[in-house]
Amino acid sequence: MILRRTVDKLSEMQLYFRRGYGVYISLPMSVLNFTLISYNLLVKNLKWTPEWLNFTTYFITVGILGLVITTVIGFLDYTRGMYQQEQRVIVKHSLSQQQILRKLDEIEAKIDRKRR
Repeated sequence: MILRRTVDKLSEMQLYFRRGYGVYISLPMSVLNFTLISYNLLVKNLKWTPEWLNFTTYFITVGILGLVITTVIGFLDYTRGMYQQEQRVIVKHSLSQQQILRKLDEIEAKIDRKRR
């Protein structure tokens, strides 16, 4: 019993770590890293760069464009991309999901019979 609770707690902590690291640490750090490197290697060294294009305006511009582009890509993936296929595979291989969907189908069938 104690071993089972310990394993469950460790699994839960691993999930929290992966979520926290993947979303809240590595994503902002990679965006900051990309912005710093691209600004220092590209924008600062161009001779025709306007004077108003300092790091702050570059960071805001890249941030807004990145937010818009990634939102559009995420929307397209969610509606037309791999997301739908991933959900079908998860449902196909997960017994609990199959049971939930079967129950939902039964409920919908009962509602349809009552309407007739």
